[in-house]
Amino acid sequence: MIDPWVADVIVRNTPVYAKPNASDAIRLNAREGDLMRVSGVSHGMNGDPNLWWSTSEGYVALDALRPSQNPWSTLWTVPDGLLALTGWWGATTTDANVRAGPSTEAPKVGHLPPGNLVKVLVEGPGEDVQGSATWYRIDGGRYAGGWIHSSIVKQAAQPRANTTPPPSGAASGRWIVVDRSRHSLTLVDNGQPAFVTYVALGVAGRETPTGTYSTWGKYRADDMTSASVRDTGGYYDLPNVPNTQYYLDGGFAIHGTYWHDDFGTDESHGCVNVTWTDGRYLFSQTLPFVLDGQLTTPTGQPATDVVILS
Repeated sequence: MIDPWVADVIVRNTPVYAKPNASDAIRLNAREGDLMRVSGVSHGMNGDPNLWWSTSEGYVALDALRPSQNPWSTLWTVPDGLLALTGWWGATTTDANVRAGPSTEAPKVGHLPPGNLVKVLVEGPGEDVQGSATWYRIDGGRYAGGWIHSSIVKQAAQPRANTTPPPSGAASGRWIVVDRSRHSLTLVDNGQPAFVTYVALGVAGRETPTGTYSTWGKYRADDMTSASVRDTGGYYDLPNVPNTQYYLDGGFAIHGTYWHDDFGTDESHGCVNVTWTDGRYLFSQTLPFVLDGQLTTPTGQPATDVVILS
């Protein structure tokens, strides 16, 4: 396990691949000085012999990145999990540049298309743009902790709570409900919604399975690879997936996400994808508790029920 870190691109330009394979599709070409968040190292797949940095945008050659020396990079950090409680969901109204800080002088760390759901965590002062100095620090997958000017985000419909209890009740008085029809997750405490958010769920053919489960396997970070599961629908290697809570054998988990920002849609291979910050918060609220400094806990301990509804 490693903590995510921000890198500078140190070559004139470098391809960023969709998969850890130099024969796969190129998602974009990064330029010298660009910032990227690095989550770990991936082994090449499908015959590729290389090691790759797994980043917020895809897979990059090891010699193309180094720890950032750009002062702006110190602002682009993964937000604290408690900010999930006060955040609200908006939608981009136009093409949106996400920046490392609340200024057009700050490096661009990514881009979101019009209509993309985005969770706003903090409203803060920054550079005045078209008469407004209000900027939003956002949550998400690739760009969590980045900043967007308030003029290009409007409030979206907020996720609706679902408090359906487990069929046999919840011994701890706390459970999670995933509502596939609403693409929502609700943390329920003694029958009342304590937290509600949008999630990304399994695509057609690899739907998130309905049923009643529990968070029996919790890891602060875990490596997920297509080599360890059946019927993946394609190959992948995702190191250090944050705040992973397995609820069903076969690799099904509720977990944080660093490779996409398509919350409120079907995007996963069957898991319940949450934002970085939501993942941190949920991980701290479910059983078994993982102590600070620990990666995981022994199996067989009491766990939090998870109800997944169609």
